[in-house]
Amino acid sequence: MKTSLLLTHIILFSALFNTHAQFIGSGLGNHSVVINGGGFAYAWGFNDAGQLGNENTSNVSTPIAVTTSDALSGKTLTKIASGGNHTIALGTDGKVYTWGKNNCGQLGNNSQTVSYVPVIVSAGAVPTDKTITQIAGGAFHSIALASDGKVYTWGANTLGPAPQFTGQLGNNNNNFVEKTPVAVYTAGALSGKTITRVAAGSFHSMALDSDGKVYTWGYNQIGLIGNGDNNTNAYNTPVAVATDNESSLKDKVVTQIAGGDRHCVALATDGRVYTWGNNLDGQLGDNGTNNVSKPTEVFTGAVLSGKTVTQIASGRDHCIALTSEGKVYTWGNNDYGQLGNGNTGTDRNVPVLVGGLLNGKTIIQIGAGTYHCFALASDYTMYSWGRNNYGQLGNGNSGTDSNIPVLVDQSLLGPLPVQMSVFKAEVKGLSTILLWETATEMMNYGFEIERRSGETEADSWETIGFVSGFGNSNAPKYYSYTDQTVSKGKYYYRLKQLDTDGKHEYSEVIQVNIGFPASFVLNQNYPNPFNPSTVISFGLPEQTDVTLTVFNALGEMVHTITKGVFDAGSHSMTFSAEQLPSGVYFYRLQAGYFVSTQKMILMR
Repeated sequence: MKTSLLLTHIILFSALFNTHAQFIGSGLGNHSVVINGGGFAYAWGFNDAGQLGNENTSNVSTPIAVTTSDALSGKTLTKIASGGNHTIALGTDGKVYTWGKNNCGQLGNNSQTVSYVPVIVSAGAVPTDKTITQIAGGAFHSIALASDGKVYTWGANTLGPAPQFTGQLGNNNNNFVEKTPVAVYTAGALSGKTITRVAAGSFHSMALDSDGKVYTWGYNQIGLIGNGDNNTNAYNTPVAVATDNESSLKDKVVTQIAGGDRHCVALATDGRVYTWGNNLDGQLGDNGTNNVSKPTEVFTGAVLSGKTVTQIASGRDHCIALTSEGKVYTWGNNDYGQLGNGNTGTDRNVPVLVGGLLNGKTIIQIGAGTYHCFALASDYTMYSWGRNNYGQLGNGNSGTDSNIPVLVDQSLLGPLPVQMSVFKAEVKGLSTILLWETATEMMNYGFEIERRSGETEADSWETIGFVSGFGNSNAPKYYSYTDQTVSKGKYYYRLKQLDTDGKHEYSEVIQVNIGFPASFVLNQNYPNPFNPSTVISFGLPEQTDVTLTVFNALGEMVHTITKGVFDAGSHSMTFSAEQLPSGVYFYRLQAGYFVSTQKMILMR
């Protein structure tokens, strides 16, 4: 079975299912990458630093195989992303492999030596019991999301080799270069958050949490961080993108994110697209050219009127969107025909329809590079348009740009099928609701639902249910399964997708906490006002050190209610104020990096 979803900027991520699945990818560079059905990588375009991974530096105008010697020997790749002049791939073993330029440590192998062949990324700060589930690439840095919902980065923390600090590694450190993965700072805005998606711009990074909120860090030229700040040049820790009354993301739940050179893109559950940052070329698509430091909505009049967007991607200064009808729309810079509307040189600040060879096709995946775009049709033909000075369009005609779609030469690859879509979980009481989606299906017999309660992969999985597939389909399909056989505790789930020919493949693993708070919380005491005692309750999503203290109106600490290590869960403490006079008091909970204060009134 084959399914699809755009998970980061400029890259169409891998199949979660079926060893025959293939997918396309491109990046904020001038080369393009794809993985075929056997889990092997192919690349074409610019190759000045060996980013095509074929042991040399010659440009190529049709797909060629990335070498499988050394690090990739015996490996099956599942995901791929391309940075400025380097490439990142993820294997079924949960390890990350890179090749290409390495002047800023963007390969993550504890060196700054260029590599024309794949190398394995060092573990660095990634815990040994965690695997990588997603990857993304910036101009000179790389990002990985681990199975624990934490983010890790490596490479440049500056404007590439330029000694200007920009902070895109997000690790609360001002080092210019990190040659192995470092942990993105999880205090502050990311405290208690579980990250589900990552994306990268040229010199900034993005993350999406399980609540549909977006976080950014790095270069903040012209407000691209999205928190309304136009003055701070760089953020070296994550900040929350604005969702206040001045933000078009107010009350929105974001499902996808993408990053361009100096702008950001988000897709919400309402099927609308939101952007912020640089707008010189109309890349925000809001019918203007003013830079925006808080999210604004992409213009939905004209060609997007009544449309529902299902995928997004971003090039350097242009954006691309796919609707539920299988049509492709673009906006922004058009210097090289990357909008695909038959025109070159005329930027567009509102979406335009891509036509030409896409007319009559149902598009199921999209991607974008620096100045070019890709689209994959339901018949598995692949199209590209835009700049082609290095052969990045893959049509064998290097040096000739195209302002309309051209056919990518897939003679070495075969048709490119589609990939798996969303797999997530919701908790309601003592039940787990598993939700997943497919964009298309081929030979899909169905899904076995597997669960384990142990902490390591060595713990046994049990099959708890089965959901039938739709066989063959070119339309999105939605699935759910409710597990009502759990009690309070931590559980892990995965899907085993079965083909009609007996082959199978596993999904990524997701973690669910049953009966535990989703985040840190300090509740209002009860009763309030009180005399002489009251109950203070708080919730912890994980085991942590806790200190609960009481202060008077002068800010003086008058009592420590409790101090120690508490397990994840809901807790309550009784506070007796028999020795204190009437008045206003404040109680403060410090749990790890989380700090919260509430007011209470003692009335005798």
